[in-house]
Amino acid sequence: MSEPSPPSEKDIVGRINRYSALRSVERVLSPSVRRRLPLSSATRRQTVLVRMQRLLDGALSRGIEHLEPAVDVEGLRTVDSDLDALAARLATTLRRTPLAQFRATLPEVVSAHRGDAVALLDFWLEQMSPGRDPLHLVDYLITLLSTDEVDGQVTVVTDPATVSAGVERAVLGLQDASVPPDSKRAHEVAARLRESSISVLHEDDLGAMIVDMRTLKANAADVYFDRDLLRSAVQYNATVKNRFAALLEIDREQDAAVLRTLEALRALDAPPTESDPDA
Repeated sequence: MSEPSPPSEKDIVGRINRYSALRSVERVLSPSVRRRLPLSSATRRQTVLVRMQRLLDGALSRGIEHLEPAVDVEGLRTVDSDLDALAARLATTLRRTPLAQFRATLPEVVSAHRGDAVALLDFWLEQMSPGRDPLHLVDYLITLLSTDEVDGQVTVVTDPATVSAGVERAVLGLQDASVPPDSKRAHEVAARLRESSISVLHEDDLGAMIVDMRTLKANAADVYFDRDLLRSAVQYNATVKNRFAALLEIDREQDAAVLRTLEALRALDAPPTESDPDA
């Protein structure tokens, strides 16, 4: 019976890359759930991965033939088992974390650690179960990664269809699907989102519109990665953010006016001072 061949450079690099991506996801999730996520068998996993990294360094410097079977097939199975367990825990945490908590933490993550946010998006695209997991987090993440503030306005600066490798695969997968997507429905949803991007600027009942559009996108989850629909969805999201910002600014101005009025009234009620010419 022949001895199993030692791990190849591809075997090692693939596992190290997966480990790195999962740690990126963990870093994003930690502030969102306000605690450090537990890593079972962390010492064992890190020991094996450090050994693999050393072997990889040796292979890169001396040639792949120097990859001795210090990490054998069983060692790789151990690593795979640990990484699968970590991925499952992270997916469970994602499903249990309300979108509102991500709204409080993800903008800063995208600004300071964009790569971690991209890793979270691609991880969730792999883990999502159609019909079970809502689209809200994907829609929100793609919008964050596609937009930036330009002259005080949230503006689409990156094509939403290209913000990550996972999104690109989803877009191409929809185009190349063995069962063609309902392109007519995708076109209709995209058209409604574009119309809403205009009407939201003058809409009085923003809450109702947002609920309607969220439902529209959720019901179109199977065609969400139609390139035109995806771009229309992100543009709509950006427009809604700008409308909210404008309304908040109006509120601040009104509050400031009220404060100025109150200060003027207090001044009228204040007792005269010696320096007051009318005292």
